[in-house]
Amino acid sequence: MMIFAGPNGAGKTTLAYEYLDVFNYYYLSADAIATELAPDGKFHDVKIQAGRKFFHQLNNLIAEGKDIIIESTLSGLGFQRIIQRFKQANYTITISFIYLETPEVCIKRIKERVLKGGHHVPEKDVKRRFIRSKNNFWHTYKNQADYWHLFYNTNYSFIEVAIGQDTKFTVTDEALFKLFLRDLNGVT
Repeated sequence: MMIFAGPNGAGKTTLAYEYLDVFNYYYLSADAIATELAPDGKFHDVKIQAGRKFFHQLNNLIAEGKDIIIESTLSGLGFQRIIQRFKQANYTITISFIYLETPEVCIKRIKERVLKGGHHVPEKDVKRRFIRSKNNFWHTYKNQADYWHLFYNTNYSFIEVAIGQDTKFTVTDEALFKLFLRDLNGVT
């Protein structure tokens, strides 16, 4: 089970599709489901329906033991229940967390995405989720994964910044790792 995580606009879907080009996983995204249900972009109107469909599909894929890719901002702590379900089903869990320098860069990328037909995320939500998602990944979710990767998105490529397993990790780009840590609570 792979989780592609990070703030809104960080490049989760782009990296997930690069992975899907190589590996045969089922891709499950609440945003993709919402787009299917509301092609006019009015996600708010189908949010509950999309969530139900997401969990229905997730239950079926787990029951079938399928390899799955899921996206999340990890800006809340409720995703821990999903991770626990995968652990109970004996899945190996890998989180790839993608980040950008600031929430303003995320907002700019979202505006570019909307111009290309992608979905909008309100600026207040992007700003609220930006640091929360980084903190939740670092302090909570990476500790629940079997493996994790930290990537910085340059707009041209994804740079691996750190990799981890259990409580151990290796930093592969010191400057970008310091950039990631800059916003975290309780980390110096």
